[in-house]
Amino acid sequence: MKRPGRCGELAGRVNLLLLGLGVLLAMVLVAVLIFFPKASERPAPEKTKEPQQEVLAGPEKAPPPVMEPDVPSGSASVTAPLPEPQAVTNKPSVPRVAIIIDDLGASHKKAERLLAIGAPLTFSILPHLKYSRKIAQVVKESGKTVMLHLPMEPKSKAHKSGDGALWVSYGNAKIIEALKSDFESVPGALGANNHMGSLFTESGEKMAIVLKEIGKRGLFFVDSRTTAGSVAYETAIQLNVPSAKRDVFLDNDRDKAKITENILLLVKVAKRKGSAIGIGHPYPETISALEEVLPTLRGMGVLLVPVTELLVAPATPAVPVVPVVPVVPVVPENETLTLN
Repeated sequence: MKRPGRCGELAGRVNLLLLGLGVLLAMVLVAVLIFFPKASERPAPEKTKEPQQEVLAGPEKAPPPVMEPDVPSGSASVTAPLPEPQAVTNKPSVPRVAIIIDDLGASHKKAERLLAIGAPLTFSILPHLKYSRKIAQVVKESGKTVMLHLPMEPKSKAHKSGDGALWVSYGNAKIIEALKSDFESVPGALGANNHMGSLFTESGEKMAIVLKEIGKRGLFFVDSRTTAGSVAYETAIQLNVPSAKRDVFLDNDRDKAKITENILLLVKVAKRKGSAIGIGHPYPETISALEEVLPTLRGMGVLLVPVTELLVAPATPAVPVVPVVPVVPVVPENETLTLN
């Protein structure tokens, strides 16, 4: 028979052992919780970024067309009372100038000298003169632009506008008859500009008759602006006739140095506006100035073109006119034909 003290001692040791094991397990559990966080608390592994697919842009849209405002070059080109619709055009990267040579037809030698320059001048020929038809044919064959220099009634009765002139007193039928005869005298003409006409071009009624007939022929009209009161350009726009107007007269003063100065002024106006039109005459001084200056225009950053490239397209939305300080003073109307 075992003694009771011995059993109690054994039981106490077992209890101590169990208590020690429990403490040890508790310490292990605490260590696990401290050094090994839960999976939900661990930072998520960084995902590998997939390369984004490059999005190819579609074709670049063309910029909207630039509306070029109509800018009068001088007080002789002041906007007439009629509203003036403007063309929507893309302003060229290189400014352009056109030079019209008026009053041709009396001397074929001067026309030949102008053609020999080799530049895209525009030749405006008076009707019913000795060499009108011959010059028109030669100019056309050379690939240059032919125009009818259409005589119209001036304000001054002291000046004679020449054969084939249109007068304010003419009725509709007589105007159309005279216009038809004038165009027949200058074969190949693609358009017309007025010779003199300071009185006629101020009549919207009479200009409408002329421009409707020109429009029927599919031709254009350039307003020479021999008077500040001309309504020719505005009427042409309203009638959907391709048109343009003069910016600078080159040779109202027949001094060669002054003519050269006016050519440079034409370049300056073109750089400001994008384009400009000058009108000269077959004077020896003018021809000499053109022979010297025209080959240098490209170096000045401008391009000489036929006037057909500077026509205003009709029937376009109107935009506000940008006022510009006039750069050309009022000049007397050039109404004297002085050809050899």
